[in-house]
Amino acid sequence: MEKDAMVQISFRVPPTLIERLDGWAERRSREVPGRTVARADVMRELLSEALDRLDEESKSKPRRKRG
Repeated sequence: MEKDAMVQISFRVPPTLIERLDGWAERRSREVPGRTVARADVMRELLSEALDRLDEESKSKPRRKRG
């Protein structure tokens, strides 16, 4: 991800999603000893990866004609 200026957003998520995000943060922190990965880091990483994947999928699908 590029080192752009950050914009703060806020939204509500269910507790189960928070637990999953925190689990990912813990796993990512263990990958590099001495490095702490915050929930926000994981959210940015996962969101970016998901959007990249969706962008790639949309490029490979043929477009349907409207009308």
